[in-house]
Amino acid sequence: MAVIAVLAGAAATYAFQRWRAERERRNVLLTRYLAQLQDACESLWYRLRNLGYEGASVASERTYLVTTSMYTLARVLGIERMLSLEGLYSEIWKRFPQLREVVARRVVDDAVSTTMTRPGPELQQYDRVALAEAAVERHGDGFRLATFLEFRRRVEGPESEWWEPARKAVAALENNRDRVKPLMETSKALAVALSKVTDIDTKLEKERDPSDPEQAGRGF
Repeated sequence: MAVIAVLAGAAATYAFQRWRAERERRNVLLTRYLAQLQDACESLWYRLRNLGYEGASVASERTYLVTTSMYTLARVLGIERMLSLEGLYSEIWKRFPQLREVVARRVVDDAVSTTMTRPGPELQQYDRVALAEAAVERHGDGFRLATFLEFRRRVEGPESEWWEPARKAVAALENNRDRVKPLMETSKALAVALSKVTDIDTKLEKERDPSDPEQAGRGF
């Protein structure tokens, strides 16, 4: 009986340790990646609406507008880059199977490649990689998102020519509804799906499509 009790206790301890490790790993994925991706997608959606439908340059100085818009896009691309570099997509799909269809590999990157193309300034594959990596910093054995100041120092530094294609492509989004709409749809779908697993409400769920004729002439 004593042996059985010891074995049962060891099994219970092992099961508890596995459960705790699984919970901690889920929390890491939620806080370091999925919640940040949701927040980045929400910010991107509002900035794209501002650029495409609200005449953003009327209220903002152009250099400021382009740099901050680059950062808004770079945050989303940066998290996708982190997920790829750290090989986390399959782990996310395993732990959050409801995200498999929505959080596909490079889903925003693919949307950017589709919409930021000719006619107009292009944002080719390694221009997108450069923009993504401008928003990523090494952190221990992994990566983290860069702050805006870290991002700005990088894109305005001695090697700023690397990000000139991104500047032109982002600037071309202003008043260009055909370009911003696919990115808005992708970022909204991601944010809404992610909110279901992060338990963080998203205002995008109630936001109307600004291209809807019923929204014409209304202020935002």
